[in-house]
Amino acid sequence: MLKIKRDVRISLMVQSKHTKQPVAGTPATISNSVHPKRVRYIKLGEGGRWEQECLKKGIIRFGFGSNSAERFPLCRAGRWNDLLNSFMKKSGRKKGTATRFTNETRLFFEDDGSTLWITFVGQQLCWGFLEKSPPERHEDGDGVFRMVAGGWRYTDLNGEQLTKNNLSGALTKLAAYRGTSCDVDVAEYLKRRINGKKIPEVEQ
Repeated sequence: MLKIKRDVRISLMVQSKHTKQPVAGTPATISNSVHPKRVRYIKLGEGGRWEQECLKKGIIRFGFGSNSAERFPLCRAGRWNDLLNSFMKKSGRKKGTATRFTNETRLFFEDDGSTLWITFVGQQLCWGFLEKSPPERHEDGDGVFRMVAGGWRYTDLNGEQLTKNNLSGALTKLAAYRGTSCDVDVAEYLKRRINGKKIPEVEQ
């Protein structure tokens, strides 16, 4: 996990594209550098319908029927071949699509807190690491959720906001991603930006 070197208190105020009211998050304590093993983008619900709840509660919600009586035990037990078969036989998905769904679910369930998760809410980049506690069924019966350690953050480690207009287009294009989650192909750039290290030539 991250080694704490100095405290940065962040009060998350993110303008959602679905509401004119800002979302307040819990002040968080973070280190002065982040070094994730993996970087993932995730969409917080279809059309961003889970954004407000996730930012307010400091969670990431995840769907794919992962809360169902059949799939939740499979995911918790790491029975990924059985989950793959569930997507193909019960949901009628082709093998390629079922494999992608299975892989995305596995990465979410098995994350030990070493993956950096990001999302875009309106113009704002939000980021965080998951707590080690396993996913739980959501009370509304739609998917599962995990806690974000210290809540979502929206600035670099120098306190500067991370918005689309000051980030590379190679990163902000993820906001238009049509799937649920994916690896970030400009992970090194993102890590440098979060650590407060700008590279002018790619800030466009």
